[in-house]
Amino acid sequence: MCHSFDTGLKNAFEPLTAAVIIKTSGSLNKKIRTTDKRRLFSRLKQIKKSVNEKIINQMVKLLYRQSKGLLWANRMEQSRAKAQLFPGEPIKQMLGKIAPDKAIMLKLPFYYFNLFSGSSSIGENFWVGMEDEIEKGSKAITQYLNGASGMLIISGERSSGKSSLSKYLANLHFEKQNIFNVRAPRESIANVDLFEQSLLKTLGGQESLPYSMEMLPAKSVIIINDLELWWERKPFGTQVVEKIILLMRQYDHKVLFIVNVNQYALKIINQLSSINTWALDIVFCQPFDSRELKDLIMLRHQAGGMNFRLDKKPEKAMTDWDYARLFNRFFNLSGGNPGHTIYLWLAGIRKISGNTLFLEKPYRKEIAFTEDLPADEIFYILQFILHRRFSLKSLSEILQSDIVETEKKVRVLLQKGILTEKFPEVYSLNPALEIHLVKKLKSLDLL
Repeated sequence: MCHSFDTGLKNAFEPLTAAVIIKTSGSLNKKIRTTDKRRLFSRLKQIKKSVNEKIINQMVKLLYRQSKGLLWANRMEQSRAKAQLFPGEPIKQMLGKIAPDKAIMLKLPFYYFNLFSGSSSIGENFWVGMEDEIEKGSKAITQYLNGASGMLIISGERSSGKSSLSKYLANLHFEKQNIFNVRAPRESIANVDLFEQSLLKTLGGQESLPYSMEMLPAKSVIIINDLELWWERKPFGTQVVEKIILLMRQYDHKVLFIVNVNQYALKIINQLSSINTWALDIVFCQPFDSRELKDLIMLRHQAGGMNFRLDKKPEKAMTDWDYARLFNRFFNLSGGNPGHTIYLWLAGIRKISGNTLFLEKPYRKEIAFTEDLPADEIFYILQFILHRRFSLKSLSEILQSDIVETEKKVRVLLQKGILTEKFPEVYSLNPALEIHLVKKLKSLDLL
C-alpha cells in the first residue's frame, strides 16, 4: 500500500518537474510555430488566389474592352459614312426639341390651336406691345388723312407681327367696311395679271380694276400682305411693285396703301424700284421683351380654357419668379420674336390629358448649326429668305438652273428639315429654324 502510494505520488508530481516543464514547453512552442506556419501558408494561398483572380478579371476586362474599342471605332466609321449619306441628322435631332409635334397638335382643341396659329385675325383683346410702332404708323396715317400722298410700309423680321400691325392700324383709323386685305400668292411670283385679279376679288368688283378702284369710298385702305411674294429676282421681277406704286399715285386721294414686307426683301426691292421714295414712313417691327412675351402667350393660353403643368409643377403653383425664368428663356431662344415664341410654346407641349397640357421647359442651349452649311445650300436658303415660298419650277427659273438639279437640292434640304412643304409642291423654310438660319447668314454677311 505504501509502495503504491509512493508510486502514485511520483507519477503525480513528475510532470511538474522543471525538466518536464521545459521539455513540454518546447514541444508546445514547436506546435505553436507549426500552427502559425500553417496559418501563414493558408493566408498566403488566399492572397495568391485573390491576386490571381484580380489579374484574371483585369485581363478579361481588357479583352472585352478590346472588342468594345473595335466596335466603337466601327461605329465612328459608320457615323462618318452616315453623315456623308444622311447629313441632316443633327438638325433633325435639334428640331425634335424646338418644333411642335404634329400628332400632338392634332389633339389640341381647335379654339386653343387657333389662338396660337399666328393669324393676324386675332382680336384686339389679345393685342400686346408695339406702342412705338403704333405711334409711328398713326402719325403717318394722320399725315395721309391731312392730305399727304404716299404709302405706309411696315417691315421687320419674319413672324415679327407685320401683318397684325398693318391690320391693327387700319382698324384704328378706318371704318371696317373700307378696309381691304389683299392676300399673298402661295409662291413667289411677279405676275401683274394675277395681282390685279387678286385685288379685284378683294374689292368685290365685277367690272375692271380701274372701275372698282374708282368706286371705292373716300378714306379707304388697301393692305398688301407679304410683298416679298409678289416679286422675283429676274428681269421684270418688280412689275407688281411698280403696279402698286402706279395705283397709289392714281388713287391716293381716296385710298391709302399699307404694304408689309420682309426687311431683307425690302432692301433689294428698294434697290430695283426705289419704293422707299413713295413712303410716308417705314415702320420696323421691334422684338418683344420677356414681359411682353409672357403677356402674349398667357392671354391666349387663358382664353383657350386649358391648364398646364410645367415639368412637375401645376399652373396654379407657378410664381412670378417661375414665369420670369420661363419667359426669359423663351426670349433667349427667340430673340424676342413674337411669332417664334408662339411656335416654341407649342413645341413645349409633350402630352395632353383632358384639359391639361404637359409642358417641358424650352431648350436650354443656344440654337446653332454645329457644322458649316455647304455654300450651295446657303445660296438656296438665301432665296427662301428673300422670297419666302417657291415651287420647283419658279425656283429653277429664278436660279436659271436645270429643274432636275433644283429638285435634287430641294430634296436634300427637305431631308435635313431645313425646308418644309407648305402647300402641295410649294416649299418654304422650316418656321422652327428660319430666324436661326437668318442669324447664320447674317454672320456670313449675306444679309
